[in-house]
Amino acid sequence: GIAVSSDTGVTVRGCGFFSAAVGGQPAGRAIAITGSTAATQNTASVVERNLFVRMATAIDLLNATRYSVAGNHITLYSVDAVQLRNNVNIDAGDGEVSGNTFYAAETGIACVHFFSGSGPRIINNKCQLGQFGFLFDIVNGAGGAINVILIGYNSIEGQTADGVRFNPLGST
Repeated sequence: GIAVSSDTGVTVRGCGFFSAAVGGQPAGRAIAITGSTAATQNTASVVERNLFVRMATAIDLLNATRYSVAGNHITLYSVDAVQLRNNVNIDAGDGEVSGNTFYAAETGIACVHFFSGSGPRIINNKCQLGQFGFLFDIVNGAGGAINVILIGYNSIEGQTADGVRFNPLGST
């Protein structure tokens, strides 16, 4: 996989990530992008038109702002297709997840799993199987908040729990 620590935009485009299942379990993360230190943000990264097969988590954006995850095909993931969080600035600029196709493995948790940061735009995705389509585990209190979220024009089908779920975590 690819792990990058950078404060400015990282682009991953047109790549294929394939994992042979080890002991029946897919490999870890294909792409992990974060700021250069635990206290900085990664700004304006783009992950688009990639193919991911049998990853635990395909895309993990940590401390990201103004990101774009678009046009990817993510299949047979066992945890989350995309994880989004910004622990540095919970009101950091908008990100977008659009035009992706997600097909979970039997153990797949969420197509998009959001933890913290500014509200993302989740538009025009195809999300099949797994427990949740879009899962928002939002930290309340001093450590977290979320503002405007836009979810539109998605096809969410075959989830074993909920298509969209909001879980406030911690104190209110």
